[in-house]
Amino acid sequence: MWGVPFAIVAFAGTLLWRSTLAFDPYRPIEPASEATRVQVVGLDWKWLFIYPGQGIATIGEMAFPASRPLALELTSDTVMQSFMIGALGGQIYAMPGMRTRLHLSADGPGSFAGENMQYNGEGFHTQKFRASAMADADFESWLQAARQVAIPLDQRAYSTLTERGTKDELRAAFPTAVMAGDVVVFSLDDFTLFDNVLARYRGDQAVSPELQPGSALYQPGTSSGGRP
Repeated sequence: MWGVPFAIVAFAGTLLWRSTLAFDPYRPIEPASEATRVQVVGLDWKWLFIYPGQGIATIGEMAFPASRPLALELTSDTVMQSFMIGALGGQIYAMPGMRTRLHLSADGPGSFAGENMQYNGEGFHTQKFRASAMADADFESWLQAARQVAIPLDQRAYSTLTERGTKDELRAAFPTAVMAGDVVVFSLDDFTLFDNVLARYRGDQAVSPELQPGSALYQPGTSSGGRP
């Protein structure tokens, strides 16, 4: 009497367990060593995409080579937000003081709609962006074009970014930093910007991924030097 129900539950549970592991957003997509790394900061009402390996940051578009996986680190410098690129199969929350991760991959070149799915005020409906998967040569051309108009992302510029405003208002504030497609581009003045945003919500002390719940590298019980 109990054999058939037990077998059904065991079979369904096994499928669920395997699917959960396979679609874990924290799980790197191979070859992980070749992934394009992008740090994402949620703001009101825009997304800031930081490319630490390329030395630029953008608003309005997140471009990446279609031939390589995409490895994202996300946080928020305002309220909680929900990052989603539906066509690439990813949705994850970005929260102040926390580092979440998302690994995505495109089947080939294309342009995909990205947005914030968490209501966060009157500019919520404008918080959208393009995720552009490009051929390698096109991505290099995009980088060159971006660097030609980029202005330094210094403290003054970042303070402007943190003000509540839409992408259109941001383009008006930085008219010389706009490239084709109405993308606003900055050159990195501080390569620790993402970690500094995290630290601001952690008592002004940087927290390593090994100490941060929600991180793929989180190790419970790791010493924090007296910090909880």
